[in-house]
Amino acid sequence: MHMLEVQHRKGRKINRVYQEGKALYLEQESGLIRILPQTDRIIRVSYTENGGFASEQGAQLADLSLDGGSFWSWKEEEKEIRVDTGYLRMRIARGTGSISYERADGSLLLAERDRESKCVEAFDSYRMVVNENTQIEEIQTPDGIKRRIREADRVFDKKLYHTRLHLDFAPEEHLYGLGQAEEGVWNLRHTTQYLHQANLKIAVPMLLSDKGYGILLSTQSPAIFNDTQYGTYLYTEADEYLDYYFLAGECADEVTGGFRMLTGKAAMLPRWAFGYIQSQERYESAVELVETAKRFRQEEIPLDALVLDWMSWKGNLWGQKTFDGERFPDPADMIQKLHEQKVHFMISIWPNMSELSDNYQEFLEKGLLLPASEIYDAFSEEGRRLYWEQAERGLFRHGVDAWWCDSSEPVTPEWGRRCKPEPGEMYREFVEAAGNCMPLQKSNAYGLYHARALYEGQRSCTEEKRVVNLTRNGYAGSQKYGTILWSGDTYASWDTLKK
Repeated sequence: MHMLEVQHRKGRKINRVYQEGKALYLEQESGLIRILPQTDRIIRVSYTENGGFASEQGAQLADLSLDGGSFWSWKEEEKEIRVDTGYLRMRIARGTGSISYERADGSLLLAERDRESKCVEAFDSYRMVVNENTQIEEIQTPDGIKRRIREADRVFDKKLYHTRLHLDFAPEEHLYGLGQAEEGVWNLRHTTQYLHQANLKIAVPMLLSDKGYGILLSTQSPAIFNDTQYGTYLYTEADEYLDYYFLAGECADEVTGGFRMLTGKAAMLPRWAFGYIQSQERYESAVELVETAKRFRQEEIPLDALVLDWMSWKGNLWGQKTFDGERFPDPADMIQKLHEQKVHFMISIWPNMSELSDNYQEFLEKGLLLPASEIYDAFSEEGRRLYWEQAERGLFRHGVDAWWCDSSEPVTPEWGRRCKPEPGEMYREFVEAAGNCMPLQKSNAYGLYHARALYEGQRSCTEEKRVVNLTRNGYAGSQKYGTILWSGDTYASWDTLKK
């Protein structure tokens, strides 16, 4: 007979408070809370149970905190610790570590749950090893052939944490944000939202309240927002620790201004990008593109850009970043003729490449593909550099003005389903598929790194042409890379337009 051991639940009472540098630390038996005011209206809150805060998490966000913390103060009282920034006041309950946020006049903005508001659960993350035991299935999708890993050996990578932040919203409070989805839900109260990337979904971990505040998670992993009878919380799938930013303002614009301060200002697009961009499925030759532009001008229909959507490459070399020499014998001349008519040229490109293509072979030889995948490793600086080098020598040097980045999620297990699965099932399938080929703690942000490859690459070549990237996916911070987000392969219906 085996006896089950009941684990001792560590206390949440704050036993010690101290300031170190520009951060305030609150020690509990269960873990450590760090409070790091960024400005008088933005405060970063972190919670760990492993004794430290990894520098990598949140590194993509700006550190706005001031040396010495001169704009904020803190005070210990019998039942609470108070932090005052002049605009915001935090009250941290000594007995539980739960935090409430108030304006300077004492009006409540948000409170964490009054017990165990911050929870982390450790798990072992594993990295896939490609060897003779790896079993791969190839699936034909609208984004080309994609590989799905069926079986593979794995080795321990690191210890990560599922995190959960429990919150108490006001009864009549409205919440918005968390990216872009197809269901048309406006107010997120009393719903469950699964934050993962998909063809028709762009997950951004920023929640906006009509009370004048927002919550930004530093995570780049899949996440869940829940506000139902099963609890009100923000959950992240794989992080080093629990970490969020509280942003306050007088209105939504001020709160989103704080979001821009942390994630980056939107890059200025060229004027033509605000005009009419014409695309169809698809233009098949240089002659057709040039004649289409001429017809628009003859009919006096406004036109700012034409899009060459897929199959710009030769034959079945999906994702190859070169023109088919038969249909596009002189790309530079074609684009010059469009420019003479004051029409710009946008071309669609993919992060995945046919294994028959030269582009794929170059990535394979340099070890810059995701494991057992036809997708390049955008998390690698070297991978991003090579991707741009291919785009520059095969496309950009001919005069390309803009990019249409398709399949930039780039993991889309939903393509393998005949019937659309339930939202929770889609979430779990993404977590499994993405975790097989990339770090799970970064798997929601591939589109961000992919956009970075094009932006930094193009800007390194010229400052005479602003970056325009019409992309199917993005993340918090994508705006600084000249991106325009599109809604994926939607259905042509009035209901879709309404949503």
